[in-house]
Amino acid sequence: MPTFLKPIAPWLVILFPILTLPLKFFLKRIKKTREILALIVPVITTLFVSSYYSLIVNGEVLTNTVFKMNNILNIYFRVDAASFLFAIVSSTLWIFTIIYSFGYMKEYQNKDRYYSFLILALSVTMGVAFSGNLLTFYMFYELLTLITYPLVIHVQTEEAMDAGKQYLTYSLSGGALILLGIMFVAFLNEGVVLNFIPGGLISKSLLETGRSLEITLLVFLAGFSVKAAVMPLHRWLPAAMVAPTPISALFHAVAVVNSGVFGIIRIVYFVFGPEIVISLWTGKLFLVLILITIVLASIIAFFKDNLKRRLAYSTVSQLGYISLGAFLLNLEGLSGGILHLFNHALIKITLFFCSGVIYIVTHKKKISEMAGIGKKMPWTMGAFAIASLGMVGIPPSVGFNSKWYLMLGSFNQGSLLIMGLLILSAMLNAGYFLPIVVSAFFKEPITDFEEHQGFFEAPVSMLAPTVILAIATIGFGIWYHFPSLVVEVVVQNIF
Repeated sequence: MPTFLKPIAPWLVILFPILTLPLKFFLKRIKKTREILALIVPVITTLFVSSYYSLIVNGEVLTNTVFKMNNILNIYFRVDAASFLFAIVSSTLWIFTIIYSFGYMKEYQNKDRYYSFLILALSVTMGVAFSGNLLTFYMFYELLTLITYPLVIHVQTEEAMDAGKQYLTYSLSGGALILLGIMFVAFLNEGVVLNFIPGGLISKSLLETGRSLEITLLVFLAGFSVKAAVMPLHRWLPAAMVAPTPISALFHAVAVVNSGVFGIIRIVYFVFGPEIVISLWTGKLFLVLILITIVLASIIAFFKDNLKRRLAYSTVSQLGYISLGAFLLNLEGLSGGILHLFNHALIKITLFFCSGVIYIVTHKKKISEMAGIGKKMPWTMGAFAIASLGMVGIPPSVGFNSKWYLMLGSFNQGSLLIMGLLILSAMLNAGYFLPIVVSAFFKEPITDFEEHQGFFEAPVSMLAPTVILAIATIGFGIWYHFPSLVVEVVVQNIF
């Protein structure tokens, strides 16, 4: 990872994408300015974020206050190992999404609006990653909802508008609960600065206050469970599949859902602390909901014939793995949860890219219509097969590493039930992913597919990111030094 750049203030990384938007109006005469600018922005953002790498692996933290009125009302940024991993995954996958959009969005209208909001969403996602206290996190968390709403309704059909209303209703309601939780913490902590602290900012003496902490944790978890898609607060996510596939990929792999699980990690380990959470019944209740989500979402996925819908319920289940890692409340469990944030992002964006290529080339959405498609689209379905193995957790894919740590965390907690449910979930994943691959390569087509001219079955701008990311799911499975080193710093700081 590049170390030749000097780390800059995190607020500049956040502000940079926004400052580039006016350039579009001055460079309109240059052909494909919109696309070039849309690509340059995440590339430079990724370079800025990567400049923190050497600082992070040395266990250092970069903080920056840009506004302070009092202990509660202040805008404060923190670059630590957890925020670095979230930011570098997001900005890097943004590059692939932009390139993929060049081919996918070719026939769509309102591309200026599309790319503008993509750049704005990148800025706000960096804000979520680098927020150093509860108020700053809440501000960017809510902005992410508002900025991504136009992307959800981009096609502006009746179905898209309904999905957008559902997205706003769920997300803003969750945000209101988070704000209520912040008020509770400020009251309980009697005005103490609400900055994120490894191990928790809440004093253990507050355990004597009875049910106050239990209710506060419940309010926070309910709020973050919306974007983390914990059942029964998940319904907005499958509905949002009406958005263009690049947006679905960002929702399910990068920005929105990861902000939810990242928020849960911040609350459990940087606000309450594992020692407090382990003593509260709220954490035990939430653990049960997570386990139900992991299994039930996989069962529902079995019965979805629409490929994007099946991927959506797969996301609901896989996000449960990250939340589970947080609530195992031990070193191995948290390592597995944070690793899975990285691994799931890589695998799921690949699967969504594959579904988008299939739709653009064949206009097929249903799995039942895709028999034999692998013979016509070997690159796409080959990438789908590799990513599917990663989702099941078969080595040497990245999915194996995080699930292995989650199994270790469950074992160390002494829970054979959780270990059994993780194995059941892996079997369910195999049950609803691998038959798609088998059908694609080994069955005769039941529908006619057009013959494709040339070596590639789809535009290179779509196929190249898909294949590269599929290879990366194997590459990082074998060479997992980068994510593991950063995760190690996170858990060492906490435990």
